[in-house]
Amino acid sequence: MRALFSNDWPQIYYSQVHGWSLIKANSIISWFEAGGLAGGLLAGYLSDFMFKSNRWMTGLIFALMLCVCIVLIPLVQDTSYTITAVLFTIMGFALYGPHMLFAVGCLDVTHKDAAGSITGFRGLFSYVGAAMAGVPVILVKNSWEWSGVYIYAFIAILLTTLSLALLSRLHRL
Repeated sequence: MRALFSNDWPQIYYSQVHGWSLIKANSIISWFEAGGLAGGLLAGYLSDFMFKSNRWMTGLIFALMLCVCIVLIPLVQDTSYTITAVLFTIMGFALYGPHMLFAVGCLDVTHKDAAGSITGFRGLFSYVGAAMAGVPVILVKNSWEWSGVYIYAFIAILLTTLSLALLSRLHRL
């Protein structure tokens, strides 16, 4: 999911559709990454102390923030760079938090002797997913233009949110 937002499409979109300079369009990803740093750090704290190590519930809250942002981005992107940058910062926060929690969750359910293996497998699947994330985005963009990309992103986030809601009720990780 993270690669869906941090790959090249935001820079291409804002430079082609809105006429932003490449520096301005690329700076959106800097805001996204800065939010991600804060999200990764805060997710662990919230998960451990606020939700008593319930990683799924913490991830659900972050996913809900992401749903709100992906709905707002197409609505406000024409208004100002600052609002767009704030929304991308929140999206980075909301994406990197669960990304970090997933790594911690893998360690939580694994025997300590397999911690290195599970971390390696998690990393492998994360990177394979990130490498392949651009393919569906470009296919959707070519078929349904940029509005289709936002719909695709919203559907992906909605499915993630529903999965986390189900998991938070079924299993306390």
